[in-house]
Amino acid sequence: MSSGIPLVSGKYWGNALDISPSFSTDGIVYVGLTNGGVFTTYRLAKAAETTVSLIIGSTTMTVNGIAQPPLDAAPMIMGGRTLVPIRAIVEAIGGTVAFDGKDGKGRVDIMLGIHTLSLWIGKPGALLDGTTVQIDTANANVTPIIQTSRTYLPFRFVGESLGCEVGWDPATRTVTLTYRP
Repeated sequence: MSSGIPLVSGKYWGNALDISPSFSTDGIVYVGLTNGGVFTTYRLAKAAETTVSLIIGSTTMTVNGIAQPPLDAAPMIMGGRTLVPIRAIVEAIGGTVAFDGKDGKGRVDIMLGIHTLSLWIGKPGALLDGTTVQIDTANANVTPIIQTSRTYLPFRFVGESLGCEVGWDPATRTVTLTYRP
C-alpha cells in the first residue's frame, strides 16, 4: 500500500489518499482509496497481463508484484522438475481448477481462456483441449502427485499448456508464470 499519494482529479484535488491495489481472479484491477476514514473501491481495468511469482520452498506468492495471502503448501523440486500447488496460481490468472477424487484416480481439470487441461495423479499423460499429450517427453516419471493432502502439478507443463510464459531464476529459485489474455 502506498500512503500519501496525491489525487490529481475530481473533488479531492490536493488531498492525500491511501491507495490499495488488488487483483480479482478475472484479472480486473481494483483500487481501494481511503480518505478521511472512508474506504471506496474503484474498478480500473482488466490487466493486460498477469505475472505470478513463487519461490521454491516458500509459501510466498506475488501477483504483478503484490504479495498475496500465503499458499497452504510450498512449491518444490522433484526429479529436476518444479511441482506446485496449482489452484491459487491458476485462480490468480483468471482460471478455474476442479479436483475429482471420486474414481480413485484423482483427476485435476484446469480451465483458462480457450484451454482445458486434465491431469491424473500418478499418470504421465494429460488431455489438452481434447488431445492426449505427455507431461514430460524426456521423463515419464514426471506426474501429478499428492503430498501432505495437497495436489502438486508440473509447473512448466501446466503453464505452457495454458498458453502462458514460464520463467525460472536459479539464483533466487523463483518461478514465474505470465498470462496474456
